[in-house]
This record gives sequence, structure tokens and C-alpha cells, in this order.
Amino acid sequence: MCSLAAIGPVGELFLLPDAGDAVTLLHPERPAPAPLTRPPFAYAWPTWTADGTSLLVSTIETGASGQPPAQLLRVATRGESVASLFRSPEGGGLLGPGMPYYVNPSPDAQHVALLTPTPMVGLTLLFLDAAGRGPAQGVARGAPLFSAWSPRSDALLLHAGGELSLLELATAPATQTFATNHTGYRVPAWSADGESFAVCAADGPRFSLQRCDRAGKRQEALAGSASTAAFAWSPDGGLIALARLLHSEPPRYSDLRLIGADGSGERRARCGECLAFVWSPSGEHLAVLLPTPRDGHASWLVLDRDGEPAKRFPAFEPSPEFSMAIAFFDQYALSHRFWSADGTRLLACGRMQLNGTPPELLGPTIYLQDLRDGKSRSVAAGAIAFWSPREREADEPDETRDGA
Repeated sequence: MCSLAAIGPVGELFLLPDAGDAVTLLHPERPAPAPLTRPPFAYAWPTWTADGTSLLVSTIETGASGQPPAQLLRVATRGESVASLFRSPEGGGLLGPGMPYYVNPSPDAQHVALLTPTPMVGLTLLFLDAAGRGPAQGVARGAPLFSAWSPRSDALLLHAGGELSLLELATAPATQTFATNHTGYRVPAWSADGESFAVCAADGPRFSLQRCDRAGKRQEALAGSASTAAFAWSPDGGLIALARLLHSEPPRYSDLRLIGADGSGERRARCGECLAFVWSPSGEHLAVLLPTPRDGHASWLVLDRDGEPAKRFPAFEPSPEFSMAIAFFDQYALSHRFWSADGTRLLACGRMQLNGTPPELLGPTIYLQDLRDGKSRSVAAGAIAFWSPREREADEPDETRDGA
């Protein structure tokens, strides 16, 4: 069964299993678990390790001399195990709303790429052992700074400013630089087999979506591209969703197309401008977040692989945390799951008019939008949540834990 990891109204970390009550794992108003010496102000921004056995969650600490402003914890979803993987130095800032770090776990659950703000530097990407063995190792600096793990977890693509490079774990922390002028996209996209990756780059006088091998050598141009773009490779490896990035705030995209990864052609998606697009785990559907006429609201539209609409859900006003994840969807989709593992439900976090209650009377709420019956359901109060990567019962929390 699928579970959600969520942050509640007072900064508590809890799980929402498909069946049964919510299970509180950590609460800032309860005694701190070892190795913490005191409760934090709040817990924030959970994500799952790929094996579904643990959560990686940040803390926002109360100011105190000699204490870190934030920590990254690994929390077992069964049992009481908590480990501190990283402590911010004094003077560290935030990346976004209540967000000390961006956390990108490796697909094999053995390592973590941690993005943190660094005084006088901007952003630093750190390489951590997911079990807390050894110190954090800096692997990249700059701004903006994005990362993408290979499906085999043996390499990490780094995109810092305009520099694209590859970190091979076998030779870390040394990197191989592929390009220094890649400024028109944010996150490179790996193929499902990890043998190649996609970028958007200059192609003579124009730009194109290009497939490169692991050595950074261009293999072929798959489609024409705008000079600024975002793209996402489907989990089954067959399609690449490609859209033009518009200069707007928040970022918007137009001309969404589904490109055959084998060069077999392209299909234009039947939607207008969008805020984000995210593949379902099987690659059967593409969820597209559309702006609505009501300012600050958005709605999920689900497309099939031909780019045809399959289901549109009611609009909602995203929470600041959900808005942050959407604004950088091409990065967050690699580490934080908007889709349930079985591909039947989408997350919406914020406020929505549901059952006649005006949204302005509601606090931030977690909603599930179900592709099977088209319904939206509120499941808990909370600002942000993300799905577990697994459906197995073995990944569910121990029912003896205290309920939320």
C-alpha cells in the first residue's frame, strides 16, 4: 500500500498510509529523539529513500549560540531510529520557504546529494553517505546549481551556471566537464538505461533537444528547441516531454511536445501554457499543471502518451512549499514524488473549495486527486507531502506508533 510523508500545521512529520490512521514520527512539541539534544522549531521538506524504508527530513532550529540553524535527519519509517546526516554551520540561510536544503537521494538509497546555501559562495552541492558514514564532501559550487543521478546511482550529472559536468562515484570528487555554455535549461535528463542523457543546446544558429552518451558526446538531435526550455524523459524511456520556458513569474511553459526518444517523431500536447509537467511512474501519463483565470490558482490536467487529455481536476491554491516544488519541477520530480507509486493519484497541497467550504476559511491542506474516479479528497491538514516510492506492505509504518 502507498504512504505519504507530510509536514503538519505545527511542523510535525507524519505518515499517511492508504489504510489506517496517520502516524506521527517526529513532533517539535515532544521530547527530541536522540541524537537531537532539543526539539527543533519545526521539521520540514521530507523525501523518501528509494527503498522506502527511511525518510530524509530537514529541521529548522531555534536560534541558540553554538547550535546549527538546521540539520538533515534520516528517520526510519518502522522503529525509532533517527540519525543526523548533516548539520549546517552557523550563519547558514534558507533555499526557500521553510527550506534549509534541497535533498536528492540516489536511486539505490546509498547516497544523498544535498544542496545548501553557503555564505559568500551562493550554493554548494554536498555528497553524503545515506547511512551517515564519513563527512560531507563538496562536489560543486555556483548558482544556479542542479543535479541528476544516473538510474544506476553510479554517476551524478551536475549543471552549475552554464557548466555541465559528470561526477563518477568511482573517481569522486573529480568531475569531467562536458560544456561551459549550457544556459538555456536547468536539469539534464537521464535515459531509463543510464547510457545517455538529454540536454537542450545550440545546434548551429538554432537550438535543439540533443541526446548525448555518458562521455558527453552528442549522439543525435531529436527535435528543435527554444533557446530556453525544460524537458523530462519518461520512466519507460520512450518519450521526452519538451516545452519552451517563457520569461514570467512564476515560470510558465508553452509548446509542450512529446518527442520520441528514438527519433521517431513528435506529438503536440493538447494543452495551453503550463506551470509544470511530471511523468507518472510507468510513463503511461503526463500530469500538466495549468494556471487558471483565478490568480494564484492552478489545476492538474492528465494527458495520455499521445498528448490527449484524460482527466482534469479542480483548481487549488498551492501552498508556498508546493509552489516552490512546482517552480523547480524538473529538479523536484527526480527526488520528491507527486504521483502515487501505482500511478493512480496526484498530490495537491494548499487550499481548495471542496464540499462547499470557501478555501479562504481553510488552512493548508493535503489533497489526493484520483485518476480512477476523477475525485479530489482532503486527507490531512498540512503544507507539503510526498509519496513513497513503494507499494509493498513491508514499507508501511508500524501500527503501534502513536497516531497524529
